Amino acid sequence: MFVIGAILIVLAIIVVIYVTFATRSLDPLTIDWGPFTAALTPLQLFFLGAVTILVLAIGAVMFSIGLKSQGAKRAEVKQLRKEVKAGQADKRGTSSDTTRSTKDAPTAPSDTKESGREGARSDRGGSAPVSSAADGSTTTHAPPAPAKSTGSKLPPPVPPRDTPPPPRTGGV
Repeated sequence: MFVIGAILIVLAIIVVIYVTFATRSLDPLTIDWGPFTAALTPLQLFFLGAVTILVLAIGAVMFSIGLKSQGAKRAEVKQLRKEVKAGQADKRGTSSDTTRSTKDAPTAPSDTKESGREGARSDRGGSAPVSSAADGSTTTHAPPAPAKSTGSKLPPPVPPRDTPPPPRTGGV
């Protein structure tokens, strides 16, 4: 790619030099656009066309960059929505398992103090309080399950803006 680019640059320089010397002795061309009339030399007309092509190329590059960034944003939003949906499905799956009866569930080590009171939390760092209902069943309230990590390091979602973003400045 580097070699092709260098060849194209050298070719463009040769064409500009040729046009400069070949059009030196030509008369100006009169261009009439109704209320506006211009007398341009062939060299000026050549450079005007070159500037037009340059502006077109810059516009095409900026358009391409804009499409790529919008596509990347769309893909990121789609991925984040998929992760949120998977997280909600996990949350629904674990929330149905958090309330169980002691008759149905296997016995787990009690999180109560040695005093024998049910519903009291231990000072030993227990995480799930146990409460007793009037019908003899015991419910365990487990802490919410941590979100699954997919391994991707996506930034946190950005809240929507009320105003458009400031224009970009600097290089392409």
